[in-house]
Order: sequence, then structure tokens, then C-alpha cells
Amino acid sequence: MKGSRAFFDSSAIIPILLRQPFSTRARQLLRKYQKPVLAWTTPIEVQSTLSRLSRQGYLNDKDYQTALDRFRTIEDNRIEVLPTASLRELAREVLQTYDLRAADAIQIGSALVWCNRKPKDHPFVTFDVRLADVATKAGFAVHTAK
Repeated sequence: MKGSRAFFDSSAIIPILLRQPFSTRARQLLRKYQKPVLAWTTPIEVQSTLSRLSRQGYLNDKDYQTALDRFRTIEDNRIEVLPTASLRELAREVLQTYDLRAADAIQIGSALVWCNRKPKDHPFVTFDVRLADVATKAGFAVHTAK
């Protein structure tokens, strides 16, 4: 499956950038799915997380820059699901059906746009338990931290 695609949400991207308990698993999945599909909001979520960790003193300047550089490499290889009226409506439908926050509804909606609303056998990588549950219910082949 080298070079194949999978949807990655930001909870699966951060462990690739920083040393965390699930980093090994996240990096394995990125090697397996070398062309990650990302929602257009994912770079904002990643920047938010890295900036917060830096402000809170969990990342020094060097580690912060290294994480940004790693993310740029991911961005260079990504397929991005762009914001459209169709995505907005899908995210709204997701919110009517599932108990999610708005950002997570955008992630699920983006994944559904990517697979043309046919999620069966399409990989969805997330380390967020609630999002994994919804992605599974929606029909995706979900990959988690375990």
C-alpha cells in the first residue's frame, strides 16, 4: 500500500511532529499512507497546538521549529480538502447526526468529501476517541493509536 492515501485529522498529525506516547504508531501510519488527506483547517489546528505548547513552555524554540519543519514536509505531500459550500453543508449534517464539536464535524465532512460520501474501506486516521467512534459509525476504516 505504499503511496496510498488516508485521511488524517490533527490528533494523528501532532504525534508525528512531537515525541508523544503514540508517535511510533502515527509515524507508521504516515509511512503506510504517504499521501495524507487533510482538511483545510488542519494546518490551523496544528499551528494552534504547537503555539500553545510553546507558550506554555512545553516546547523550546528549537523543538517548535523542528515540529513546524516536519509539518511543512507533510503539507508538501498532502491532498487538501478545500472549503466549499458542499463541505459546509456536510459538516452541518454531521452535527445533526453525531455529538461532535464544530471542528470535528469539519474533519468528518472533509473526509466524506474526499471519498465522495462513500467511506467504506477508506482509511481515516485519528487518535481522538470520539472522532474515531463517529468515523467508524460513518463507515470509514479507522486507524487509531492502538
